[in-house]
Amino acid sequence: MNLKSYTLLPWAIVVICFTVAFFTFPVISKNALQKREENFWAIKAKSLQNKNYLNNKYRKSNILDLQSSFQRSYFHNYKSAIEQHQCLSEAIYYEARSESLIGQKAVAEVILNRRKSKHFPNTICEVVFQGSDRKTGCQFSFTCDGSISSEIEEKNWKRSQNIAKLIMIGGVRPFTESSTHYHTVDISPPWINDLKPTRKIGSHMFYRFKFREISD
Repeated sequence: MNLKSYTLLPWAIVVICFTVAFFTFPVISKNALQKREENFWAIKAKSLQNKNYLNNKYRKSNILDLQSSFQRSYFHNYKSAIEQHQCLSEAIYYEARSESLIGQKAVAEVILNRRKSKHFPNTICEVVFQGSDRKTGCQFSFTCDGSISSEIEEKNWKRSQNIAKLIMIGGVRPFTESSTHYHTVDISPPWINDLKPTRKIGSHMFYRFKFREISD
């Protein structure tokens, strides 16, 4: 190796190190930022759970805080979050708008429990609209019985949206014992024989798989 090669070698090493650092550091920084965000929102969710948001009278300060929390927590994928929020809001509204607050939260929790389960689709929207292309295959009746085309009642719709936000950011402590199914109390569908009843909330009876799959 001649003198020129010895002279260029340190510079080559510097260039290589700089190139590796240039492409690696952003990934590390992004991962670190994501981890920090996850930790922050885990703490925020606990705070919202402890405050019992929306359980009593609506307070404007609570709703504003909830809106801000939802926007910030889904900042990195906000467009997707908005779509999922719309689907969850629709499910709460059409399936449970006449229920109490806890009854509406329970319906929303079933949908999120399904999203976590390997037996159902991976996103809220896919869970809600599963089978809606078939007249007898829809998982949630409003997706195939024409209800979704009916006129929205503004007050109940806003309430459904707020509940959906709270559920999506983890602001409600799980309380349905991992339920993945429910039906109104005035019917008795055949599939209940394969499930374990968990609790009755309002006009709905809730069930989970007999094997414990989702941890509260």
